[in-house]
Amino acid sequence: ASNDELFHTKPETVQFTADWIDDSKPLLVEPGMHRFVWDLRAALSQSMHPPHYPRAGALVVPGSYTVKLTVNGDTKTQPLVIKMDPRIHVSESALQKQFALASQLNARNGEVAAAIQQANELKTQIATRTANAAGNTRLLEWMTALQKEIDAEVEGEEGGGFELLSLPNKDLEPLHRTTDALNSLAAIVESADVAPTEDAMTAAAQWEDAATKALARWQELLRQRLSQLNEQLRKEHLELLNPH
Repeated sequence: ASNDELFHTKPETVQFTADWIDDSKPLLVEPGMHRFVWDLRAALSQSMHPPHYPRAGALVVPGSYTVKLTVNGDTKTQPLVIKMDPRIHVSESALQKQFALASQLNARNGEVAAAIQQANELKTQIATRTANAAGNTRLLEWMTALQKEIDAEVEGEEGGGFELLSLPNKDLEPLHRTTDALNSLAAIVESADVAPTEDAMTAAAQWEDAATKALARWQELLRQRLSQLNEQLRKEHLELLNPH
């Protein structure tokens, strides 16, 4: 949509020169001819931004689609047919399985990415509240403790890192390692025009389970520990923490 809130990469946050940054451009609304190019991929969750994540979601399968353009309440449609590359000989069922698994991984990754965004926002807010609570030893101890718990859930004791097609190596995988795994697995699943392999299916199932557990732990941290700290902030008449 022309009023979408687009993500803009900050050059200082990437490990390459700014000319490699290719953020999405807004759709123009001025009269005249405009071009929008679809890369034949489904949309990603808004919580997943480049450069850490791919620009878009799973490649759609061949079939009939509809292009819909709505301007000032007036909608026009046009049929669109995506055809199989004649050089590729693979069943539609195989591509459907590939699309389904890649979409499933991307959807779960969007949830994990949203949790990481919440964690980053909380860490920024904690830093501000810490400065405002100077001299309040008890409150500073509470905020330091919560900061450590957030770091443990996001980064873990050993930081991130993920080897292709590796399995979760412990019951408590941190959020960053989980999102690295889901991201890499989605790329593996789409690396060729074939149905997902047994290894990819096994890894996906186990990392889905790891993501479910990581997200449950994160929600429990917000429900209990964050609520406790906010109660202390309320008593000190300080602004509460809000992960959005």
